[in-house]
Amino acid sequence: MREQRGGVAVQYALVYPVLLLVLIGLLQSAFYYHSLNGVRHAADRAVQVSQSLGGSGPEGVSAAQQVLSQTGTIGSISIEVDRGAEFVTAHVTGESMSLLGFWAPTVSATAEGPVERWTEP
Repeated sequence: MREQRGGVAVQYALVYPVLLLVLIGLLQSAFYYHSLNGVRHAADRAVQVSQSLGGSGPEGVSAAQQVLSQTGTIGSISIEVDRGAEFVTAHVTGESMSLLGFWAPTVSATAEGPVERWTEP
Protein backbone atom coordinates (compact mmCIF):
# COMPACT_ATOMS: atom_id res chain seq x y z
CA MET A 1 0.00 0.00 0.00
CA ARG A 2 1.29 3.47 -0.92
CA GLU A 3 2.10 6.18 1.59
CA GLN A 4 -0.76 8.76 1.83
CA ARG A 5 1.04 11.48 3.77
CA GLY A 6 0.75 14.90 2.18
CA GLY A 7 -2.40 14.02 0.23
CA VAL A 8 -4.58 16.31 2.33
CA ALA A 9 -2.22 19.25 1.81
CA VAL A 10 -2.41 18.78 -1.94
CA GLN A 11 -6.20 18.65 -1.80
CA TYR A 12 -6.30 21.91 0.17
CA ALA A 13 -3.85 23.52 -2.24
CA LEU A 14 -6.17 22.68 -5.12
CA VAL A 15 -9.55 23.38 -3.49
CA TYR A 16 -8.95 26.58 -1.49
CA PRO A 17 -7.97 28.82 -4.45
CA VAL A 18 -11.10 27.75 -6.31
CA LEU A 19 -13.31 28.40 -3.29
CA LEU A 20 -11.65 31.78 -2.77
CA LEU A 21 -12.31 32.77 -6.38
CA VAL A 22 -15.95 31.74 -6.08
CA LEU A 23 -16.32 33.78 -2.87
CA ILE A 24 -14.70 36.87 -4.42
CA GLY A 25 -16.94 36.48 -7.49
CA LEU A 26 -20.08 36.32 -5.35
CA LEU A 27 -19.07 39.38 -3.33
CA GLN A 28 -18.11 41.33 -6.46
CA SER A 29 -21.44 40.55 -8.11
CA ALA A 30 -23.25 41.68 -4.94
CA PHE A 31 -21.37 45.01 -5.03
CA TYR A 32 -22.16 45.38 -8.73
CA TYR A 33 -25.90 44.79 -8.36
CA HIS A 34 -26.07 47.01 -5.29
CA SER A 35 -24.39 49.80 -7.25
CA LEU A 36 -26.64 49.20 -10.25
CA ASN A 37 -29.70 49.45 -8.02
CA GLY A 38 -28.38 52.73 -6.55
CA VAL A 39 -27.75 54.22 -10.00
CA ARG A 40 -31.24 53.25 -11.17
CA HIS A 41 -32.80 54.77 -8.06
CA ALA A 42 -30.80 57.98 -8.56
CA ALA A 43 -31.93 58.28 -12.20
CA ASP A 44 -35.57 57.70 -11.21
CA ARG A 45 -35.33 60.28 -8.42
CA ALA A 46 -33.74 62.85 -10.76
CA VAL A 47 -36.62 62.44 -13.22
CA GLN A 48 -39.22 62.57 -10.44
CA VAL A 49 -37.86 65.88 -9.09
CA SER A 50 -37.23 67.44 -12.52
CA GLN A 51 -40.58 66.55 -14.05
CA SER A 52 -42.67 68.18 -11.34
CA LEU A 53 -44.36 71.50 -12.05
CA GLY A 54 -41.66 74.14 -11.55
CA GLY A 55 -38.86 71.55 -11.37
CA SER A 56 -35.54 71.98 -13.14
CA GLY A 57 -32.57 69.98 -14.34
CA PRO A 58 -30.20 71.19 -11.60
CA GLU A 59 -32.73 70.17 -8.94
CA GLY A 60 -32.80 66.69 -10.48
CA VAL A 61 -28.99 66.49 -10.44
CA SER A 62 -28.98 67.52 -6.78
CA ALA A 63 -31.58 64.87 -5.91
CA ALA A 64 -29.57 62.18 -7.72
CA GLN A 65 -26.39 63.21 -5.90
CA GLN A 66 -28.20 62.93 -2.58
CA VAL A 67 -29.37 59.39 -3.40
CA LEU A 68 -25.89 58.32 -4.53
CA SER A 69 -24.24 59.76 -1.43
CA GLN A 70 -26.33 57.35 0.65
CA THR A 71 -25.30 54.34 -1.45
CA GLY A 72 -21.58 54.56 -0.73
CA THR A 73 -20.41 51.95 -3.26
CA ILE A 74 -20.29 54.11 -6.39
CA GLY A 75 -17.37 56.24 -7.54
CA SER A 76 -16.60 58.46 -10.55
CA ILE A 77 -20.20 59.61 -10.79
CA SER A 78 -21.62 61.40 -13.83
CA ILE A 79 -25.17 62.77 -13.78
CA GLU A 80 -26.91 64.35 -16.77
CA VAL A 81 -30.48 65.63 -16.64
CA ASP A 82 -32.14 67.02 -19.77
CA ARG A 83 -35.48 68.74 -19.16
CA GLY A 84 -37.16 69.52 -22.45
CA ALA A 85 -40.59 70.98 -23.12
CA GLU A 86 -42.37 67.63 -22.88
CA PHE A 87 -39.94 65.02 -21.48
CA VAL A 88 -37.23 64.73 -18.82
CA THR A 89 -34.33 62.34 -19.32
CA ALA A 90 -31.76 61.50 -16.65
CA HIS A 91 -28.61 59.47 -17.29
CA VAL A 92 -26.46 58.41 -14.34
CA THR A 93 -23.13 56.61 -14.69
CA GLY A 94 -20.56 55.48 -12.13
CA GLU A 95 -18.05 52.83 -11.18
CA SER A 96 -18.99 50.06 -8.80
CA MET A 97 -16.77 49.33 -5.83
CA SER A 98 -14.28 46.59 -6.61
CA LEU A 99 -12.62 43.92 -4.52
CA LEU A 100 -9.97 43.68 -7.20
CA GLY A 101 -7.87 46.84 -7.38
CA PHE A 102 -7.35 46.72 -11.13
CA TRP A 103 -10.98 46.38 -12.26
CA ALA A 104 -13.97 48.60 -11.49
CA PRO A 105 -17.12 47.72 -13.45
CA THR A 106 -19.16 50.59 -14.86
CA VAL A 107 -22.82 50.89 -13.95
CA SER A 108 -25.29 53.18 -15.72
CA ALA A 109 -29.00 53.82 -15.89
CA THR A 110 -31.33 56.06 -17.85
CA ALA A 111 -34.82 57.13 -16.83
CA GLU A 112 -37.34 59.37 -18.54
CA GLY A 113 -40.78 60.74 -17.97
CA PRO A 114 -43.21 63.42 -19.11
CA VAL A 115 -42.97 66.97 -17.77
CA GLU A 116 -45.93 67.98 -15.65
CA ARG A 117 -47.66 71.04 -17.05
CA TRP A 118 -50.79 72.99 -16.40
CA THR A 119 -53.44 72.82 -19.11
CA GLU A 120 -56.77 74.54 -19.29
CA PRO A 121 -59.80 72.27 -19.63
